[in-house]
Amino acid sequence: MTNLPDQPKPTSTATKFGWSFLSKWSWCETAWWYEQLRRHPKAPEGQLGIETKSVSPALLIGGATHAGLEAWWLSGWEGDRDSGARSLDAMVKAGTEHLAANVGRFRGDEAAEKAEGEVRGLLQGYHSRWSESPLRVVRGPDGDPLIEKEFHLDLGDGHIFTSRLDAVVMDPDDPEGVVNLEHKTSDVSRWNQLKEAFFVDGQVTGQQLQLEAHYGDRVRGTILDGLLKRAKSVPPFQRPPIYKRNQSQLEKFHLDARRRLDHIEYATNKYHLLVEAGMTQDESARVAFDASHAGSKTCAGCDFLALCKNRSQSEWIVDIDYKPKEPR
Repeated sequence: MTNLPDQPKPTSTATKFGWSFLSKWSWCETAWWYEQLRRHPKAPEGQLGIETKSVSPALLIGGATHAGLEAWWLSGWEGDRDSGARSLDAMVKAGTEHLAANVGRFRGDEAAEKAEGEVRGLLQGYHSRWSESPLRVVRGPDGDPLIEKEFHLDLGDGHIFTSRLDAVVMDPDDPEGVVNLEHKTSDVSRWNQLKEAFFVDGQVTGQQLQLEAHYGDRVRGTILDGLLKRAKSVPPFQRPPIYKRNQSQLEKFHLDARRRLDHIEYATNKYHLLVEAGMTQDESARVAFDASHAGSKTCAGCDFLALCKNRSQSEWIVDIDYKPKEPR
């Protein structure tokens, strides 16, 4: 793969997938099935996948922080360019509104109140640290700012790889350069591991692949935009040096994605055939999808552990503790 394809427009006949889709499969095929294919008894016709009714505060805090950061970067957009003026008010408003919209997913009022305080602190601190940053949002081909934009890349065989990028920015000292800015909210205890993992992180590799398909050699790489929770002895807002993938890494990502998609397609086809033959969803999944992670770190903290522990009773557990996966 010496030349990356142009960025196509997705078609109705192609299957769209993203990094989460691929990584969840590698993490655990059965968890992938729960998330992508298991039908909730109360789901509308054609809607597949389940998710927990309640979510960990860390995920909700991360989502609210992302919502606030999106508003913060957009607040400086004037006409067809980024002025660099950032609004703390718009930022905090977006973050707290996100929490309010998801308040029912917290495990109690106390957890929701604590999360709001943490989100406000992170957003206010981020504004104080980066409001004078020279980075500016890049204008997309349609004239809109490249904030929370979804990119598409045709991998062939009817598969379109999608990536939603937090922000695409440039430095005025390098006006031709294009940089992927990836926000990450992390506990300070995990920060060093996260920085190291970013050298090979598949999400980052896929994002650079997307950008190079559109901007070619103008792409400089990815900045990890870290917001550290419970940071006392280190700076809570950090941006390590740019991460840049070489051509062999991009090619390997492309090959790995195609191979993984082949495995997914084979197992999914087997699953659907078994369901059509009269087997239950769970019986069909037992045959089609691997679940060999019992006792490993993979299962600890998994949203679907209760279902794997009680597969004979999974139907009523799904009905009580889970809900149809919301389209995103």
